[in-house]
Amino acid sequence: VLEFRRVLFRSPGRNRTLFSEAGLRPGDLVTELNGVSLDNPTRAFQMLGDLSSATSLNVTILRGGQPQQLSVNLN
Repeated sequence: VLEFRRVLFRSPGRNRTLFSEAGLRPGDLVTELNGVSLDNPTRAFQMLGDLSSATSLNVTILRGGQPQQLSVNLN
């Protein structure tokens, strides 16, 4: 059974600048985008589609087991 509750960022990949500017660190678990929980694949993919016109993004992560809020400017 695939559990779709969060997105794990193990490394910044190719775009290290974007990863860093977003405030993400390797090992962060993204649990919500703009208040929408990533526990449902359909809802999560719909949220990603909605982001195409967004200018900012509020991200809830777990870092070291502790929840944190990040605000990301998409401009």
